[in-house]
Formats: sequence, C-alpha cells, structure tokens
Amino acid sequence: LLHHKVADYHKWKAAFDATESTRRECGSKGGYVLRNIDDPNDIWVLLHWEDEASLRTFFQTIEMQKSLRDAGVQGDLEVHYLEAAAKPSV
Repeated sequence: LLHHKVADYHKWKAAFDATESTRRECGSKGGYVLRNIDDPNDIWVLLHWEDEASLRTFFQTIEMQKSLRDAGVQGDLEVHYLEAAAKPSV
C-alpha cells in the first residue's frame, strides 16, 4: 500500500501509467489507484506483487525513482508492506 500527495493528479497518473511495463517485469499483479474524496491529490495505491523481494526491487529501479520526481510527488512516499489476513464477504 503506497500513500503520497501529488501536485497534480493527472500529471502523476501519466507518470504512473508510464511505469506499467516495469511494474509488470518486477512482479506486479495489478491493483487499485485510490484518491481521497476531499483531496484528489492525496493518492493511495494498492498493488499486489508476486513477493516482497520483487516489490522492493521495483522501488530501487532508476525508472521508479525518476518517475516519483517527475510525477510531482510531494513529501515522503509512505510504503506499507501488508499481507491478506481476512476477506469479509460484505
């Protein structure tokens, strides 16, 4: 689960989309991009990865580091490594 603020969502989204092939090559299985209803530049990204090691590898790629700078990410990127514990039916 990633969380960060951006200067402009549309600029950030274009940069995020540009890293799709690298994410896939590093083990991403897809996920969700979520925005705060009250602040659309407050972004949460929930991604499913093959394993933790491949996710950590992705964050160390030069493309990812450049993408964060170019996308207008403000402040620190919060990264939370989570595992499924339960799936509520409703």
